[in-house]
Amino acid sequence: MMIKRVLVVYKKSSFQLYVKVKGDDSLQRALSRGDPVAQRMLDSHDTLQRSAEKLERSLAARSIEFVSRWRGRIRSTRGFDLVISLGGDGTLLETAHWLGSCPLLGINSDPTNSVGELCAGTADEIDQILDALLADKIAITPRTRMQVCVDGQSVLGPVLNDLLIAERSPADMARFQLTVMPQADIAQKDATQILELSSHTQSWHEVRSSGLWIATATGSTAGIRSAGGEKRSHVSTDLQYLVREHYAPPSLPRAERIHGFLETDETLVLISRMRSACVWADGPHRKVRVRYGQVVSVEDSAPPLLLVGTFQDRSQLT
Repeated sequence: MMIKRVLVVYKKSSFQLYVKVKGDDSLQRALSRGDPVAQRMLDSHDTLQRSAEKLERSLAARSIEFVSRWRGRIRSTRGFDLVISLGGDGTLLETAHWLGSCPLLGINSDPTNSVGELCAGTADEIDQILDALLADKIAITPRTRMQVCVDGQSVLGPVLNDLLIAERSPADMARFQLTVMPQADIAQKDATQILELSSHTQSWHEVRSSGLWIATATGSTAGIRSAGGEKRSHVSTDLQYLVREHYAPPSLPRAERIHGFLETDETLVLISRMRSACVWADGPHRKVRVRYGQVVSVEDSAPPLLLVGTFQDRSQLT
């Protein structure tokens, strides 16, 4: 792979955000008391700084031009041959939102404290990873991403990991109708038209619950798995959905389990019966509000993400 120009997207440590950015002195007081959690946050901050220095030295040693940007300031990744996320999976997921055909390499900046399931390795391994990438000896694999529409309009950009649809307040009950339909059936149709169209061919779930998880294979190890979903191979193109904490009236022994998979030509359709719901994409930062009667549709039609080999592919580095 030819690599001339790289964008490095980095996270800010919790210590940096609390102390240096927000001026919160509570963490400093905790450190002076010998608080072990606060000390771990400071140690993680130092580790992140050392990882950034190692990465910059490795790129400079190979005469690769690079630009570093905080993950909260990314607006475009155009003009780069490679994007490197320096952090954990959260940083990689935020970075992936801005990527089209440019490959993404995840480097776990602090493997002791950070989950790096999607990362190719750590800063200590960056020399090996870059050399393998330059010599085309490490795989770059496409990862399925989701497209989300509200009333037919695309929102939130491509989603790599998962979606959560729920009320804005976590204590409130989510109410919605849910079904799976062929992709072509719902184009430019409102809730009434969709219900009429599907009245003889589709079965609708009338759901009261704490929300709905929808995940790609990449996201199948995250929230949906904790809620009882299945872990899938990362090469799978299926989307998985699961109603979480489905409500059962007192007259029933237990709630129906609503869990399934979407095939390539299918769309998951949700009609909101909530006044103040949200769809969250790949964590808490990207969200869109959904009102009563609006139609949310999810399918696998977003362009895939090109991800440089992950921890599961570590044999490529030997």
